[in-house]
This record gives sequence, structure tokens and C-alpha cells, in this order.
Amino acid sequence: MFILFKVINAYITALVRRFNLEGDENVFLIESFTMSKIWRGSYQTLRKLDPSKYSLILGIINEHHHWTLAVIYPSQKKTIFLAPLGESKEKVRKCLETTRAFMRTKGCQVSRWSCETVSHPIQSDGTSCGVFVCKVCIQYSYYISFSVII
Repeated sequence: MFILFKVINAYITALVRRFNLEGDENVFLIESFTMSKIWRGSYQTLRKLDPSKYSLILGIINEHHHWTLAVIYPSQKKTIFLAPLGESKEKVRKCLETTRAFMRTKGCQVSRWSCETVSHPIQSDGTSCGVFVCKVCIQYSYYISFSVII
């Protein structure tokens, strides 16, 4: 399982690096180990992160061996939450509370922060959620053109 974590983190890190080299906007990646800690309520991490320097922050979450993705837009005060098996109201609420609390620790005004979902295909098996998250990083982060990295 540890190897899967490394592969997914490495793949998305490579996408973000390439985008940052070739694109006009900056993207920051919160890899799965750190984002999973944030998801569990440990917000005192990434102390030097300044969200205002990034158009987009990708947070890869692994909870109970299931991968999900939080796409954070600091300037728009919103997060898009994507889960391969679909987004429950409880998980969207957790994503809102988690990203608001985390962004508050970074000095962001979060009073009007929102969490949304976008339409996406639903995972049809029990094992491809990691691959799904990788593909979603490319396809559904459409507020910034990821066509540069495809």
C-alpha cells in the first residue's frame, strides 16, 4: 500500500511541476500524507504556505484506503471536493469545515468559503480510486487550463 501512496504522489507532483513550468498560474500540491493529516484535524502543518501565491491548491486525501481530492481555489474562497464513489453531504460538509479551518490558519478570510462538487463519472470497481484521483487532477480542475500538462 505504501508504494501506491508514493506512485500517486509522484504522478501528481510531476503534473503540478510541469504545469508550473509551462503555465501562467501557480499550483501547489499538498501530498497525501500531509493532506490526510489535515483531513483528520491537524491544521498546524505547512507553516510557510502562503495560499495567496497560488491559483489552485490540490489536496490528495487518503481516508481508510480510499482516495479523494480537494481542489482549493484560495482567491475564490472555495473548494471543489471530488470522491470517486460520489460525494455524500457529510463528506462535502467535512471538506468545507476542514478547508475552512486549514485556510484560517494560513490567514485567509473564510467567512464566505464554500465547498462544491462537479459532475464526474463514478468509479465502477473497488480498486481504482487512486487512478481516478490522478485523472481528475487533469480533467476536472477546469478553472485553470490543465491542457498544458495533458
